This record gives sequence, C-alpha cells and structure tokens, in this order.
Amino acid sequence: EGNITETGELRNLLTALNAIVEVAGTIDFENIGLDVITALSDASIDAIFDSSILVATLSNVIAEQMPTGDNPLVIPDSVYDADGYLLKTEMVALVHAFKLVIETAGTDPENFDFAAVLALDDAQVDVLLDSQILAATVGSLIADITGEDLIVPSTALDDTTFEVDGLPITVVSATEIKAVFASLRVLGISDFQNMGFDAGILANLEG
Repeated sequence: EGNITETGELRNLLTALNAIVEVAGTIDFENIGLDVITALSDASIDAIFDSSILVATLSNVIAEQMPTGDNPLVIPDSVYDADGYLLKTEMVALVHAFKLVIETAGTDPENFDFAAVLALDDAQVDVLLDSQILAATVGSLIADITGEDLIVPSTALDDTTFEVDGLPITVVSATEIKAVFASLRVLGISDFQNMGFDAGILANLEG
C-alpha cells in the first residue's frame, strides 16, 4: 500500500546501491554526479537497471547534469523508455563514451569539449557514436555549421529521423561524421567553430 516498496524491488534496490557504493564509497543522492556514473562498470549498470528506482534516479541525474551553454547535448526522444527513463543500452554507451573523453581528452563530461573529439581515432569515434545522444549531438553540430567554408549536402544527412521533444532535427550520419573527423585530422584542423579553408591547408597534404 501507499509508497511501500515491493520486496523484489527492495532487493534490487539494495543490490544496485551496493554496486554504486563499490564505485563511489558512499552514496549522497543530492550529490550524485556524472563522475560517479562514468565510473560504473557494465556489471554495475546491469544491477542498477534491475531497480526501477535507481533507473529513474540516475536518468534524472544525467538529464540535469548534461552539458549546456554554447554546446548543449542533443538528447533524442529515442533514448528514453515508455516511462521517460534512459534506456539501458544508451546508459552503457554513454558511460563508455564519457570514459573515453576523460581518458583521452583529460576533461570531465560536464565540461565536454567538442574540439577534443577531433583528436580521436576511428575506433574511438565508433565508441563515441555508439551513444545516440553523442551521435545526435555531434551530427547536429556539424549539420549546423553552414556557410562559405563548410557545405553539408543532403546526402551526408542521416536517413533516420531524430526527434527531440517530438520535433525532428537535422543530423549528419555517423558514417559522414567519421569521414569528417578523419579529413579534419589530415588537414590539421582542430576546432569545429573556427574552421577555415584556404591555400594554407594544402601544406598539410604534402608528404
């Protein structure tokens, strides 16, 4: 009755809490951050997703602490289940991607630097793009960079319709993202926002 937790959920909750304690040492629900979430192992995430309470709690944490400002993350509707909580597959992919960013770019997920992803190799980009959130974010960022320096043809766009709050968004395909990253590395370009194409970049193609 009321708010009494079911026996099965209580057991799952305790198991999930224990998985978090193993990573964080203690649990402070008012201060659970992305640093704790990114430290979770796949086994820990399995335990968490057996508890509907923890799934709801961590989904809320992730939604509230996603980077905002100049480069906010794009969160497609497709990453949520029918109850509005993050899908297990997306949480696993997101954790793997954020770990990669921390290890390779030396930055924390809450201060995600999109310029840093340009330094990733093809295998690392695959890990990044396994997350629908990051694939949509980077794909949207590239699609929005228009003007004289960068032209995004319709053939480079993702055939899948990504929606955010029920509204479709334009996203460059994962295949094209990988190709763009590889090309920019060859050209020696390391900044999405300040790309410039002139005769000087030809020097990077020599040799």
